[in-house]
Parts: sequence; C-alpha cells; structure tokens
Amino acid sequence: MKDILQHFCSALQQVNWSKMPAQFQEFPLGTCGDISDILAEHLYSNGFNSIDYVCGFYNGRSHAWLEINGYAIDVTANQFHDISAHFLYQPPELWHYKFEEQTRRKAGYKTFHGPAIQDIELLHDEIAERLGHLIKT
Repeated sequence: MKDILQHFCSALQQVNWSKMPAQFQEFPLGTCGDISDILAEHLYSNGFNSIDYVCGFYNGRSHAWLEINGYAIDVTANQFHDISAHFLYQPPELWHYKFEEQTRRKAGYKTFHGPAIQDIELLHDEIAERLGHLIKT
C-alpha cells in the first residue's frame, strides 16, 4: 500500500495544477474530496476494495480522506500546518479522530453524474498519465 501511495503522491507532484480546472488549482487546498475519490478508483484498479470515503469537520474546516481496513489514507493532509508528510497511512485515531464525521460512503466517483464529473475525469486522466511515466522510468 505504501508504495502505491508514494507513486500516487509523486504523480500529484508532477501535475501542472495551474492548467487544471479552477477547483483544483490550489492543490491541496479544497481538493481533498475529489482527490480522495480519484485515489479510491486507483486503489480499486490495484485490487483493493471496501474503501470508505470519509468527510468531517474540525475548527470550521472540512476535510475528506479514505479509510480501508482500519487505516486512514490521506494524500492532502499536508494542507494543514501540523502535517508535513506527502501522505498519511495510519489508524484514524492518530490524526483524523479530531474531525467530526459528517459523511461516510463508498469511495470513488465513477457512479456520480453531472457536469463536474468531466473535471474529475480530466484530472484522473492527468494523474494516470503521470503514474504511467513513473512506472516507465
């Protein structure tokens, strides 16, 4: 799992965020929900299942991450001043516990409908292309 997350984060670092749709241009700020759903789709394609999308509130801010097999998976936590790691893969009791859970659902975006899905798919394609380059090098 950690290798998959490391590769995914490396791909995120290579994205030219200024060329992405407006809602993604301040990555990681404001992108945690969509990035979590994209990561879930990537994990599904790598054989993982039973992935939860979790969104909670703390100190007036919302934040989203994934949970699988008792672990929180978070690739946008570094938007918070107390996190410097590129990703968190740890029990939720270590950091995510402070967020009051508001939403828990099956992770992923492929069952969603509406015009915003095009932007998520565009970003997912960009990340997948970056992941392909990382695998080839």
